[in-house]
Formats: sequence, C-alpha cells, structure tokens
Amino acid sequence: MVEIISSTPLCVLKSDTKEEVLNFLKGIPEDIKKKIVEIGIDMKAGYRNAIKEVFGPSFSFAVDPF
Repeated sequence: MVEIISSTPLCVLKSDTKEEVLNFLKGIPEDIKKKIVEIGIDMKAGYRNAIKEVFGPSFSFAVDPF
C-alpha cells in the first residue's frame, strides 16, 4: 500500500486477498478515512469489493490495467 501523491509506502500486506485488503482498510482511523477522496487499484475484483465495503458503493477509485 502506497500513498499515491508522495509515493510513501504505508505497508506491505501478507497477500492480495480481499480479506487482507479489507482488514487493512478497516484499520484506517476514521479521521483519516474521511480525508481519502480516491484510491488507485489494479484490476483485481477483490480490491474493488473491499473498497466498496469500507468506503461505500459510490466511492471513487481509479483502475490501473497494468
């Protein structure tokens, strides 16, 4: 996980499963979650589903096909 603007690494997850991503996203403090306006992901459906579960179905994310 990387903060996109500054390219600052946040963490390396043990795997790329939806559950692992979901646990990371749920662990973000609420005051910080409120400041997140967009998330960049690759095309894996588990990432998209985890984001929707934590941030809501209308949250913006950009998909990188590479």
